[in-house]
Amino acid sequence: MKIDRLQYILEVAKWGSITLAAEKLHVTQSALSQAISSVEAELGHMIFVRSRKGVELTLFGQKIIQKANDVIFQYQELKTEANQWNQPLSGELKIASIPGIMPILVKVLTSLKENYPNINIEIIEKGSQEIVQDLLNNQFLIGLINVYENQLHHKELTFQHYIHGRVKICINKNSPLTRIKTLTLDQIVHQTLVIYNDETLLWFVKKIEEKYGDLQILFKTNNIDAIRIALNRDLVVTLALEHSLKYEPTLLNGENISTYVDNVDIPQIQFGVIQHKGRPLPPIYEKFLEKFKIELQNINFEGYII
Repeated sequence: MKIDRLQYILEVAKWGSITLAAEKLHVTQSALSQAISSVEAELGHMIFVRSRKGVELTLFGQKIIQKANDVIFQYQELKTEANQWNQPLSGELKIASIPGIMPILVKVLTSLKENYPNINIEIIEKGSQEIVQDLLNNQFLIGLINVYENQLHHKELTFQHYIHGRVKICINKNSPLTRIKTLTLDQIVHQTLVIYNDETLLWFVKKIEEKYGDLQILFKTNNIDAIRIALNRDLVVTLALEHSLKYEPTLLNGENISTYVDNVDIPQIQFGVIQHKGRPLPPIYEKFLEKFKIELQNINFEGYII
């Protein structure tokens, strides 16, 4: 059945007249009558009853007229969506993100801007729980967050899991610990640590302390350079999520080394995107998520699950 025939039926039902409907549709009465007869034959029931006053819906016609309206509405939505994708991508792309993923995010957004120069990009750096609350308050369309201990209990939000957030320990290249391929928590708890002041890492540290007692923490900070200086002097070790270390310059130049923490009996950390359930995203957001997932695939994290 062709869409235009459903539109014909709706127009005839609206005016109660084939003559008037034909005028509004700019088709001949004969063509309109044939189209209606064709639909009735296909469905096996009469839709209209013809009379001297015009046409009226049959009981069957009354049943299907709303369904025909729904089909036309969905068809128009489909056309609108297709037209949006056919236009050069533009508009605002506003992303809330945890700090640790920022180097990867910036790389993806830089590439996106090169391909679509008419977009306006804004990045807001916040903790995972703040991002969730802001989404609930409709301040953002999407957020990049860490999730742990099944903490998402909002029916109106949906979370797509991208990466298992494995924890790694970072140490100076001259540290004796470099001779150990994979470190365990039993070995780490005897070290002096500096901790990045991130809610996920603080939760991880809390879980360790619940099992092993208080750790030897020199300081907590949200200043990455302070952590780098402490590592450079071989004073401490630090913990970080794997996806936050991909473009860390002190690892790339060999000043520091990272290794996985083994035998961690702590609930798994998940990284991914959160958004409103059932709410379609504008094309520029869909394009961003497509590129972002490709970048994660190319990095080939050990915890990658997409």
